[in-house]
Parts: sequence; C-alpha cells; structure tokens
Amino acid sequence: MVPSRALAQSEAQTPAVEVHPVGTTRDDPNGGQWFVTTLKPGETTELGVRLYNPAEVTQTVKVYLADIRFDSQGAPEVENNSQDVGTWGQFDVLRMTVPAKQSIIESLPIKAPEAADPGDHIGAVVAEQSPQGSGPVLSIKRLAVRLYATLPGDARKDFVIDKVAVKKDSPFYTRRIGVTVWLRNTGRVRLEPTVAVNGAPARGRVLLLAQSADRYTVTRHVGFFGGPVRLHVDAQTRSLGLAGPVRQLSVTQWVIPWHLFALLILLGGVVLAVRRWLRRRRGRYDSIKSDIRRLERMLTMQHGNGEPVEHEEGNVHAAILGAIKQARRAGDEQTASRLERRLTDAS
Repeated sequence: MVPSRALAQSEAQTPAVEVHPVGTTRDDPNGGQWFVTTLKPGETTELGVRLYNPAEVTQTVKVYLADIRFDSQGAPEVENNSQDVGTWGQFDVLRMTVPAKQSIIESLPIKAPEAADPGDHIGAVVAEQSPQGSGPVLSIKRLAVRLYATLPGDARKDFVIDKVAVKKDSPFYTRRIGVTVWLRNTGRVRLEPTVAVNGAPARGRVLLLAQSADRYTVTRHVGFFGGPVRLHVDAQTRSLGLAGPVRQLSVTQWVIPWHLFALLILLGGVVLAVRRWLRRRRGRYDSIKSDIRRLERMLTMQHGNGEPVEHEEGNVHAAILGAIKQARRAGDEQTASRLERRLTDAS
C-alpha cells in the first residue's frame, strides 16, 4: 500500500489536463491560444475543443463554460455563478476521461440569446479535475482558456496605451533602440489597431480583443551624438469596418553618448602626448641653437683677432661633437651637416 503522504505528493505532481482550441492559427489573438468566434443574436455556432493529458496516468475532468470577470488590475478570474456567455452552451458530456499522453476532441455548441448585447462577451472553457488529497484539505485544479464571442452592433469602443518600454542595443554605443508599446482594450468590442512610432509602423497582433492587452514593437535609429530621443506614439483603431478611438502619447528617452566621452578622453591624451613630444623636441633644438651660438662666439674669438686660442680648442671641438650628436638624435641631419662643416673649418 502507498502511504497517504506519498500518494498526496504524487497527486500534487500530476500535471493538469490542457485545453486547446481547434482550427486556430498563430495569427489569431494570443497566437491562437484563445477561443474566438463571431455570431449574431439567436445564432448557434460550434467550437472545437481539444483536451490533452500530459500525465502518465488516465485522468477524468469536468469540462464546462463559465464567465470571466477582470479585477482592478486587469487580471482575469473565473466566475462561479455565470450570467453571460457562460450560460450560452455546454458539452454533451460534462465529465470526460482522457487517456495518458493522449488527446480527445469534443464539440462545444454556443447559442447567443436574442437579447444579447453587442460587443465582446468574455468567458472561458474550463477543465476541472476531481478533488485530490486526503483528510479535511482537498485541492482542485482548474485550467481555463479564454473565450471571446463577439456580437456585431453599436458597442462601447475604448482602449489605452498602458506603457512604452525602450531597450537599447548597447549601453556604451547605442545605435538602435527597440520600442515596445502596450495597448489594452478597455471597451466591449474587438479592435484592429495600427500603431506607429515617429511615423514608423510597429509590428503586432491584428486583433485586440476586449479586456485584453498586447504589445507592438518597432526599431528606431539613434544619431551619433545621442542625447534626448523623442518618441511619438500614434495608435489608431478600426472596428467592424468603422473607425475606432485614437490615442497618442509622447515620451522622451535619453541616450548618453558614452562613446563620445571616451573619444574626447582619448583625443585629450593624444594632444597631451603631442605637446609633450613637441616640448622635448623644442628643448633639443634650443640646446642645439645654444651650442651653435657658443661655437660661433668661440670661432669668432679664435679667428677674429688672428690669434689662436689654444686653451679653448679642446672645448670647441667637444662642443661641436656634442651638438652633432644632439642634432642627429633629434633627426635634424641638416644641422648635423652644418656642424660637421664647422668642425672641419675649426680644424
């Protein structure tokens, strides 16, 4: 016999039966993960529902239709007492058994009442497991997938721009920014939004259902000098072929040009290095010029009076040799050649 604690742990780890719509595509709302249908008052339609059991054991679930309400934060909750679309239909069999690692497909007929209001009626297809556990505490797993049943007519249309998020391609040298605009439908009818940022069209879902939110993205280029980037969001909508509400929002995103600061620091270092090199080179030239002037004075004193100055001859020769070395170290071959001629004349 399996101990009750081990049995409870095993039941808690059993994955829930999944609910999926049949016949949707990735281009449908929420990537085709929701049930979406359009019908007139008094009209009946059928939805295909696929139940998949990912567990290693067979599971039996209760399946039904229920209303959904949204709290103040926009989070959906399944209503226990349905009064709207949750009362429009039910499965032929309320409890279904799904074999392990297999799927079954069932049909869910929905009929809109004659007096139903136009707009989106929001519910959910729910798969509820049997109570699990032992003792006074029991757990019930419910998996709900949203359903939208739209009735044409004059319904309230409204939406808001929830937020605008910006992501840089690089924090150091930003060349492009990705802009994400979040729209939330606060009305009672589906909308077909068209979103543009600074005139560039954003990518996103074609349909924005009532009480749902979706994102629209676009990439914008940033100038070399960065600075404030002003983003103007223009969101327009259509509904059932007619123009819908329009919303606009402007935000400013600062892009700090760190690459320019680094370039300025590098340029400043180069300027300082060049100035230091020129200062050293000028010092060498000043030294050479000083030696040349001293040599000229010596030679003038030696030959000007026609009398040799023997005690300065060694100093003259050494000074010229030193000046020649300095000129060549400085790369001034012209001065070095000139000094060599002086040395020859002095000899």
